[in-house]
Amino acid sequence: MNKKGKTFFEAALPPVLVITLVLFVAQSAGIVDLRTMFAGITGVELPDDDVLEFCGIEDITMKISDYKKDAMGTDPSKSSAVFIDLNGDGVRDALEDIGDVADDGSTTVGVNVDYWVYGGWNAGSGGSYYVQKLSGNTNCRDPLQLNVELAAQDASVSHVVTNDDGTLNSGAALSLDDEEQTTIDVKVWTTAKEYYGNPELGSCNIAVIEYNSTGYDEITLSGAPIGGIAPTPGSHSLVSVANTTKSYYFAPLDMNKQEFRVHIDVGTVSPDALGGFGISIYDCDIDLDADTNEEIIGVEDEDNNELGSTTEPFIIVDVS
Repeated sequence: MNKKGKTFFEAALPPVLVITLVLFVAQSAGIVDLRTMFAGITGVELPDDDVLEFCGIEDITMKISDYKKDAMGTDPSKSSAVFIDLNGDGVRDALEDIGDVADDGSTTVGVNVDYWVYGGWNAGSGGSYYVQKLSGNTNCRDPLQLNVELAAQDASVSHVVTNDDGTLNSGAALSLDDEEQTTIDVKVWTTAKEYYGNPELGSCNIAVIEYNSTGYDEITLSGAPIGGIAPTPGSHSLVSVANTTKSYYFAPLDMNKQEFRVHIDVGTVSPDALGGFGISIYDCDIDLDADTNEEIIGVEDEDNNELGSTTEPFIIVDVS
């Protein structure tokens, strides 16, 4: 009986199976890394299994564009700061800062990572804008298009002060006597399609009322835009060293007039010889601590540098 000889494949198959089995056992035991071995032999680096198993691609392209809030036809041309949560701890670590992305630019990120994008982070052409924060997960969207809506900062907030008799303070000073108590009204607003204070952050502007405590026992604020008591910004400079301050959180301003009341309690000394008093409004924005990347929401950074306008509105109330 003639025996048929084995073909090459029949002869080679058992050793290949044995070698493959040995390699996979070694891989499972952590003795060898097949991906590293393959890269060393072929020069081709394979993507991680969990990446391919998640959505079949290794990375995605994140694209960022910006436009002016309430005016999509205006392009602020600002850069955006991008952070990726590489280790899944929910913290913006320095190593996770992948840098700035120019307007209409792009960067490469992972397929299943959380991100924070701070639109309008760096200066560009087109004026001053407040930062917009976007966050989410890349979730296999390739390309991932993010559109940043930036609110324009108004550099010239308007205001009107109305005396207790209905006259405008700009035309006639408020008449006060010693030990008198009265209330006046103030309205503030911005230019159309512009804002004072980041409109996405709630009441984080700060209004500082400054007065001479020799002539006034107390001056307080109330009304819709006024929040609770706030710390006086470290950058605030007193008009006079004899003055005292009281500060309140204050809502962001837009073109709709916001009205608040000023309650005045005069002391035993007539204030007419001391002059009037003033109200400064500081606008708030988003910032990141330069050392820790901790998010800051307020009117100043960790070094007391103003985050918003450096020429805040100063409302002077004339008194006679």
